[in-house]
Amino acid sequence: MSENDKHSFLNSLKVTQEAGLPKTDLQKEQEEMHNVLLSYLDTYEDKNSIKAKKYLCYLTAAIYLTYRKMYPNLVTRIPFRTKADLSYMKNIQKEFIKSIVEYLNNCSEYGKTFTLENFEQYFPTDSTTKDIQAATILLDHFREPILLSYEEGQYDAKQDLPNKDDVDFSESIDSLIAKDMKYTNFIMETKPKINEFISEKTFLNLKKQILQNIIDLNYHGFDEERFPSYQEELALIEERINNGLLQHNFASSITDLQRCELKTLLSNLQHLLEDKLQFNILNNTIGTVLNQKIIKDILKVTYDYSKTAKKSNGFAAIYYTLHTPYGDIETFLQSKERFYQSKKGSAFHSGMSGKSLDAREFFEYVDPENESQDLNEFLDSIDLPISVLEDDSNPKLQQDLKEKLARIRIKNFIDVPMSVPSNVIDDYNISKFDEDSLRKKAIAEQKIKEMPKVRLKTDDYLYSLAISRSACLNTCSSGHGLSPNAAIHHQDIDDEFAEVLRRRDSITCLGDILLKRLRIVLKTSKISDPTNINKNISIANLPKQITLEEIYDYGKELEQLFPESSETDDLEL
Repeated sequence: MSENDKHSFLNSLKVTQEAGLPKTDLQKEQEEMHNVLLSYLDTYEDKNSIKAKKYLCYLTAAIYLTYRKMYPNLVTRIPFRTKADLSYMKNIQKEFIKSIVEYLNNCSEYGKTFTLENFEQYFPTDSTTKDIQAATILLDHFREPILLSYEEGQYDAKQDLPNKDDVDFSESIDSLIAKDMKYTNFIMETKPKINEFISEKTFLNLKKQILQNIIDLNYHGFDEERFPSYQEELALIEERINNGLLQHNFASSITDLQRCELKTLLSNLQHLLEDKLQFNILNNTIGTVLNQKIIKDILKVTYDYSKTAKKSNGFAAIYYTLHTPYGDIETFLQSKERFYQSKKGSAFHSGMSGKSLDAREFFEYVDPENESQDLNEFLDSIDLPISVLEDDSNPKLQQDLKEKLARIRIKNFIDVPMSVPSNVIDDYNISKFDEDSLRKKAIAEQKIKEMPKVRLKTDDYLYSLAISRSACLNTCSSGHGLSPNAAIHHQDIDDEFAEVLRRRDSITCLGDILLKRLRIVLKTSKISDPTNINKNISIANLPKQITLEEIYDYGKELEQLFPESSETDDLEL
């Protein structure tokens, strides 16, 4: 037993029990906190069971098929996932401190003291565990043009919207359809004008009109989605018009670049039309869908609205929490445009420290003695999107990149920094005689710059990273067959790891090399690894296509496991 273990609170509990002494209040509180942390791990294990994943498949299929039957013109898709190990660990680290603060605030609000009983009652755990499983209900497109197929009241909510006070979701669908028609006509009238002989004054007035329409449609607070923002660009245009800062030679037409600028803005306006309409239709219809018998009664789902999130960079989503027999599932509503904006954001974050691995650490020069450039600088220069290697329109760049990639290779071994605490709570009773605690504390306080490292085989390290960092990814979409069904697409470890390696919209050259190496590892040295086997068993045992009839049959199995039932007066599907 190490010195640190000798003085841990778990060992103190053991000593207390062996001596037949009563637990102190501090020991009881420490034990309860320890049990909370263990419960986080138990919950994660439960959510990763085949039963829980199977339930999520049937639930997403039920939501998809309900949308398809009730709103046939809406084409939805539902990506869903189970959180990666490392991501969940980081979430525990982040949320546990917040939960303690919330618990203390709860005690203060209700006039409670810090006691074991109050801890059990008021300590929140939902914020940590509710997004282990998550799904995104994505409205991909309309089967037929919305202006041709819409009927008044078709997508109206059957209950009050929880975010009705949000200015971006306060308009009725009828109002948005009218606005869609108005701006569609504007686009059709404006497009031919762009290719005509027009002066700079006409150009500025057209640009002003388009920008005003975009701002009217755009979400409030999206001021960092582009630079300059639409509002800033409009202000500059108005200033030029008001101050008369125009070319005096009105016989000269605008440049091709200016024409392209107008076309781009019109395209942005057109995308916003569908984006805003999609988002509001989802917002209006989700309650009706979740209240259907197949979801509410057969799959035993209740739900709560959580929040509407909008960020200045263009991200937007409406959050719901679904309460199921297998625990909470966080659910997002997004339009197609907002979904891909969030994917870009995720890819951006995956390049940040602590958000993903640094692909450069896997590589070395083939012949370092003949190389003068710093390795990391060289790797940065060649870590371009893989599409560059596939683009035959620039053979010189293509060949140059191939030659540079031939100068590097994957290392045989990697020196991996050992994990240390990012922050340390002083424990003077331990640190006085525990050298290990003192060393970790010094590293965390950056008094020691060089962290201890351990040497691992590259294949082992790459495999462990893929397992720990990759979420379990799936998608529910349209299936094929004689009867309506939902297809569930399950991704393998390598495809899931591709999401970790992705930068912005694509895999880079270094990421592609690592992905190919991982695929070899999965088929050779790790083919018999228990985690790899369990992944394949899990995929084999999860449904691939689900019909409404199969959901009802599954509901009967669920009733045997969870006999509590609920009643609904809503429409039956």
